[in-house]
Amino acid sequence: MKATPLSVVPYVVSFGLLVAFPVLGRSGDRVPPWWLVAAGALVGGGAHFANVLPDLDADVRTGVRGLPHRIGRRASTIAAASALLVATGVLTFGPPKSPSWLGLAAFVAAVVVLPIGWYAGRRPGSRAPFRAVIAVAMIDVVLLLTSGHLS
Repeated sequence: MKATPLSVVPYVVSFGLLVAFPVLGRSGDRVPPWWLVAAGALVGGGAHFANVLPDLDADVRTGVRGLPHRIGRRASTIAAASALLVATGVLTFGPPKSPSWLGLAAFVAAVVVLPIGWYAGRRPGSRAPFRAVIAVAMIDVVLLLTSGHLS
């Protein structure tokens, strides 16, 4: 699917399932929480768009035409940032308990980092938007690993 408009689907599905396995492994009759699967799927989709950004031009020259290639660099950067920011929100506000201080701090950090990356990225050739998206992806992974709400 790499060269099709559906190139993001394997990432969304596999990352969503990946975070569900610890819950399913603890007890076969448990259903993973919606927010956990949704956050994993959003991180996967965001990771796909972010991962393609550095190689976008080279991929186009070799004939790869996945979804990020079809919508372009700017839209792919926005898609990556949006998916990852929504994942941060889901990880912070999705669990049934009140948001943790770590979750709130992570959400604020993501909300601050992305516009800074966009602003710094206005210079030609800047990698700031890519770095900002990767920073938010790392924030999301930390939230996934520290959520403690896998029941």
